[in-house]
Formats: sequence, structure tokens, C-alpha cells
Amino acid sequence: MLAKRIAFTTLLTAIFCFPLYLLSHENGAPQRHTGGPFPGEKTCTESDCHGGIANSGTGSVSISINGMPLDQYRYTPGETVPVSVTVTDPTKIRWGFEITARHSNGCQQAGDFMQKDLSVIVQQDTTAPGNCPEATIQFPTHSFPMGTAGGGTFELNWSAPSASVGPIVFAAAGNAANGNNGNDGDLIYTTNGTVQPKQDGGGTPPPAIDSGGAILSTGTPVVQQASATAIITVFGEQFAPEGTLALNPALDGDGKVATQLASTCLEVNNVRAPMFAVAPTQVNAQIPSPELVGPGTASVLVVRHCGSAGELRSSAENLVVTQSTPAFFNFVNNTRATSSERSGYWAELTFGRLAEQKDIQFGYTFVRIERDAVLGAFNESDLRAATNVRNHRLNFGYQAYRNVQMSYTLWLGRLANPTDNASLVPPLARPACTTAPARVRMPSI
Repeated sequence: MLAKRIAFTTLLTAIFCFPLYLLSHENGAPQRHTGGPFPGEKTCTESDCHGGIANSGTGSVSISINGMPLDQYRYTPGETVPVSVTVTDPTKIRWGFEITARHSNGCQQAGDFMQKDLSVIVQQDTTAPGNCPEATIQFPTHSFPMGTAGGGTFELNWSAPSASVGPIVFAAAGNAANGNNGNDGDLIYTTNGTVQPKQDGGGTPPPAIDSGGAILSTGTPVVQQASATAIITVFGEQFAPEGTLALNPALDGDGKVATQLASTCLEVNNVRAPMFAVAPTQVNAQIPSPELVGPGTASVLVVRHCGSAGELRSSAENLVVTQSTPAFFNFVNNTRATSSERSGYWAELTFGRLAEQKDIQFGYTFVRIERDAVLGAFNESDLRAATNVRNHRLNFGYQAYRNVQMSYTLWLGRLANPTDNASLVPPLARPACTTAPARVRMPSI
């Protein structure tokens, strides 16, 4: 009788306590909670999840592919390899995880995850956060919290894309739990890293943007923020074949500057930008309109072989997009010039903004660019000449409706040294080129 009572008590304990053990996301973490650098991605430190601050404990989470850390592994298209996610913390006893693999734009699934055993399930999500198009993203996670001392490792398989897609970003979150059947007292750890495709015999490496290499096109000082529609410069390597120098923007069917030049594109928050210049280590492009790229931190990446099946994409670099381009004073001195006319000055000040209906914006710019100061192809196209100019610019903008802006720009200036560009001086003023420079007014809308 005593034996039956003990057995019955044990059975009741299993029936009523087992569900309590599963209360803390027993069927895996919610999707899009890896903490990765992707649009709309969250972490498990949300107030309705585990709370706290990510990576605040003494533990960690790590990803290895085919036995190698992310920065050492190189993927081969179509190859299937083992993936391990390890969560450790000396103070915890239960473990959970979530992992994802994306194209460098953060919006598309990269490859396919597969179970190796029943400890892992592969969840899917089809929402379209931020500027991402709708796509199916996989989120492998624990099917049941692992209970081992010191840490736990989850095993699964991953198949690389059938063709190279350039860099692939992996991100994972690990939950180090205390086993109290609740959300309090748990610690969340996150990690992410990029894997590159394997290069076989003369293959073209993907483009790479320098750290901090996405800047406003002002030269010096370096300004790592810009407003929508501003021109930016991106520095790096492998943007185009060696010897490429494309300085004449192409036009699309609507007469607008095309988003591809010399088979190279640039994306800002997954929106392709009008391209103005391409070289192997530099591209110049225009940030898309505010309706497409709003204020905030934007991801910038370069795409080589743009539009082809063999596209090569760089890792993303951040750039702060503001409601208006900051005021600045810019000075350049071309030390390689053979003449003394090698300095340039650009001072700009803007008041107001153009974001909501009835907003007003005023701006003033002073420009002085000597003949050999800069490459003319990269300079402001509305100047009287690309170099050898002195100009004042006055501009006014009015936000008439949410999607309608009215603007007026007035250029007042002259050639700095008319004898250098006599063909640009109005014919009636050319006789005075040897004495006093001619003044030129150039209004534009």
C-alpha cells in the first residue's frame, strides 16, 4: 500500500509540476528575437519576455560552423555543414537559444537550417519589418530548455545558398536561466558575425566598405551623417574592376539618375540609390527620398555585378540619416597640384526642416574653389564651373503637402580667375577678363 501511495504521489508531481517547468517559452523563443543587426529585430530582454540587459552577465553565447568560428569559416554554395550554438554561464542551469542567417541587407533568408535531433525546432516568420519586402525567415530555437551544469550546446545543420550571395550575417541569442520556472533572474546573451564565400581559383572577392567609410560628400571634415537626398561618398575596396572610373551618371527611362553605374549599385536601407560615380575604392551616390529612407540609423552596402545572378554584396555599414544635412565648413588643399590654385572652401548653414506640412527651410552657402583644388566630376553640378569659382547660394523650401515640396535656389557668383575659363564668361564680358571678373547670376528652381 505504501509503495502504491509513493508511486501515486510521484505521478501527481510529474503531472502538475512538469507544465510549470515549461512556462518560460518551453516551445522555443519568439521569432525575431536574436538581437541581430536587422530591421525590426528584438532581443529576449523585452519587458514581456525575460527583461534585464543583454550581455550583462559573466556568460556568453557563441556560434560555430563546421567546427570553426564565424570569422574563419568560408561557405561553399550548396554545401551542408553542422552548426553549433553554445550558451554558458557559471551561475545558471537551464539553456535556450535562437539563431538566424540573413543576406547582408538583413531582410532575406540565407541558406536553409535543418534539425539534427528533437532538441531543436525550425520556426518561420513572414512579416516585413522596416523597409524589408515580405520574405520567409527561419528561426531555429530550442524545443525544450536544456538542463546541464555550466552551459549547453544545441546542434543543427545549415545548407549554404545554391549560389554565392556575398557576406552572410549569422546572429544568435542565448538564454541562461536559473530554473525557477519564471522569467526573472535569467540572463540573455547575444552575438553576431559575418561569413564570407569561399574563393576558388581567381574568384572575385565581394566588395568591402571601410569601417566608418560611409560619409557625407564633403571631404574634410568627415561627417558621418546626412539628410535624405544628400550626396554621400562610400570608401572601401572591390567596388568595381581595377581601372574602372565611371564619372558620367546614366539615366533611366524616366530621365532620372539610374541606380546602377558600371554594374555597381549602392543600397540605403535596402533601397537602391542614384549613382553618380564609381571607382574600385569609392562610390558616390544620393540618399533616396525621405519617403523611402526616413531619419535614423541606416544601413549602407555596395553591390557588385548588380542585377546579375552573380551579385556580390558587401557587409552593411551604418550612416545616420537626419532630417536636414548639418551645417559645416569644409576646406580642401590639393597637395598634388602643380599650381598655387589648389585650395577650396565650402561653408553651409541651414535653418528649419522639411518633414511635415507647412515646414519651412532656409539655407545659405558660400563656395570658393580654386582651379586645381578638386576633381571637377565629383563637385556640385550647379556651379558656374566645377572649379575656379566663387559662389553664394540662397535656398528656400516649403513643405506644401506631405509628399509635395516646393523649393527655390539662387546662385550668385563669378569665376575666381576668368582668364582660366574665358569660354564660360558671357561674350559681352570677355574683353574685361584681363581686368575685372564678370559677375554671373544663375537662378534655378
